[in-house]
Amino acid sequence: MEKSHLKTLIIGCGNIAGRFDLDRKGLPLTHAGAYKKHGKFDIVGCVDPNKKRLEQFAKKWSIKNLFLSLEEAHLSGLDFDVISICSDTKSHYKIVQHAIKLKPRLIFCEKPLASRYKEAVNITKMCKKAGILLMVNHTRRWDPKVIELKNDIVRGKLGKIRSVIGYYNKGILNNGSHLIDLILYFFNSLKVVSATLADNDQFKNDPNVSALLNTNSGLPVSLVTAHEADYSMFELQIIASKKIITIKNGGLIWSIRSIKEDNIFKGYKYLEKEKYTKGKYLKSMIGAINNIYNALTKGDRLRCTGEEACAAHKICHDLSKIALINYKKKF
Repeated sequence: MEKSHLKTLIIGCGNIAGRFDLDRKGLPLTHAGAYKKHGKFDIVGCVDPNKKRLEQFAKKWSIKNLFLSLEEAHLSGLDFDVISICSDTKSHYKIVQHAIKLKPRLIFCEKPLASRYKEAVNITKMCKKAGILLMVNHTRRWDPKVIELKNDIVRGKLGKIRSVIGYYNKGILNNGSHLIDLILYFFNSLKVVSATLADNDQFKNDPNVSALLNTNSGLPVSLVTAHEADYSMFELQIIASKKIITIKNGGLIWSIRSIKEDNIFKGYKYLEKEKYTKGKYLKSMIGAINNIYNALTKGDRLRCTGEEACAAHKICHDLSKIALINYKKKF
C-alpha cells in the first residue's frame, strides 16, 4: 500500500455502503464502490452487527478486517484516516461519539446527520472540538451539472429568478432534506412562511410536509409532496426570466424551456417545448470521494460540511414543527 493511500473504515454494510454496486457496472453509487474506483483509498475494515451481511460485504470489497461492533474496531489497534458512517440515521449520534475515539482525520456521514436537529448540531460541535473534518452526503453538491447551474445563477445567466418549486416524498427529513439542502446551495438562505402536514408515506416519525418559504431576498419557494407508494419523486424547478430549468428524476434528467418571440401575437413571448438532457447525478459519489481526498491531501474545502447539513436540518425541523401545530389547530 502506497503512503498516499488513505486508510478507511466503513460502518454499516447496507445499500449505500456498497450493496447498490453489487450487480451493476458503471459509475459507483456507494461509498465502497467510490473508494475502490478512486484508487487512493484502502478499505482496511468494515463494521456491521449482522455477521452474514458483514461477511458478504467484506468478500465483495476484499476487506480483511471484519468487526461486529465499533468496540471491536477500537480494540483492534488499527488506525483510520477516513470513517464512513452508512448505518441507519437513528444510530448516527452514538456511532459518531465512538468514531471520534478512533481519531480519524475525517468522518463522512450519510444524511440526515442525526434523527434530531440538536443531535446534528452536537455531532458538528464534537467533530470540530476533536479536530476532525466532517462531511455529510447531500449528494447533489458533487453533481457537476448542479455545480454548473449554481455558477450560472451567481453569474446571472438565468436572468431574474422568479420562483422555485420543489417536489418530493419519503419524508421531509429523509428525502426533503436533500431538496432543502439543494435550495440552500443555490440561494444561500431559507425561512418558513407556512407549512401543512401532507401524509406519512415511509417513515412514521418523518411526515411529508407541503410548505411555502422565502429566501432572505424574498424569492418565493414552494414545496409540493407526492406519495412514495405511487412513485419516487425528487424534482426542482427554477423559474427565471430567461428560461425554466427543471431537475428531474433525482437529477438523472434535466429539462430546459427557453423563450421565443410569438410570431402570431406580436409583442408576446412564449416558452418553447422542453428540451431534455442527461443529468450527471451518477458522478456525485465519486465526486464526493475526490473531495475527501483533495481536502486531506491539498486542503480543499469540503462541499457539504456539518454546519451546512445542520442548516438544512433546521429548516426541516421548523417545517415539521409548524406543520404539526397547524394540524392540531384543525382538531
